Amino acid sequence: TIAFLEEGLGLRFEHLRKMVMSHPQVLSCSVEENLKPTIAFLEEGLGLRFEHLRKMVMSHPQVLSCSVEENLKPTIAFLEE
Repeated sequence: TIAFLEEGLGLRFEHLRKMVMSHPQVLSCSVEENLKPTIAFLEEGLGLRFEHLRKMVMSHPQVLSCSVEENLKPTIAFLEE
């Protein structure tokens, strides 16, 4: 998980430390089942550019533990109505 966040989002130790301190559940997220699908949805489904995605993950790490199908898509659909 940590390696994926370092390499995939370019997060430094300071960012990762802050993220884990504020939302330790991120450490239990599966890269294949949680992190990759969530990041792909945020990039492709919402059209977030890499830098915006990176900032969002740093300020709201809990988004990484949300289910795309059960949380993110319904929330976005509600907000779009």
